[in-house]
Amino acid sequence: MRMTKTFTENDLLRFIYNDLSKVKHDEIQSAVFTDGDLQEKLVELRQMKFKLDKVVYKPSQKAIDSILAYSEAYEQESV
Repeated sequence: MRMTKTFTENDLLRFIYNDLSKVKHDEIQSAVFTDGDLQEKLVELRQMKFKLDKVVYKPSQKAIDSILAYSEAYEQESV
């Protein structure tokens, strides 16, 4: 009788980002071949990663001005 091992979302995210030991990576990879639910979750997380990788962050000019003003004030206090 083979015991089914469960994996957390964190395990799957680490799998996607190649942040696992070889043993753990191989365990998840084997489980994905036989577990349809795990396959679906992995596909879902990979799609989220793909979408997040496309996000471009651009601060507003107001935020940039505030940071620069704070930095200038801090530099003047330090001198």
